[in-house]
Amino acid sequence: MGSNPVIMFQDNNESQGQESKTQMAVHVKIYSCTSSYNTEILCSIMPEITNNLPTSYFDKNEISLPKNVNLSNPEFNIPDKISILLGADV
Repeated sequence: MGSNPVIMFQDNNESQGQESKTQMAVHVKIYSCTSSYNTEILCSIMPEITNNLPTSYFDKNEISLPKNVNLSNPEFNIPDKISILLGADV
């Protein structure tokens, strides 16, 4: 598996009536930081996935998180760009 882009084409009219055209994709292997889990996925390359998320800053100390959960992004409460969007099946 290399990191060479794959040429592809996809029209998607599902997002708020906007059309997005994916023309390139890349194979990515993702590894867990806390277990031996890993998987390979094909990622569409897009200029932007969505606006910054969350849409506004919030104090993460004001919410309850289970103690045994390891967060992949400990700064999840600070608005920032989305680099990769994964489905629940990953």
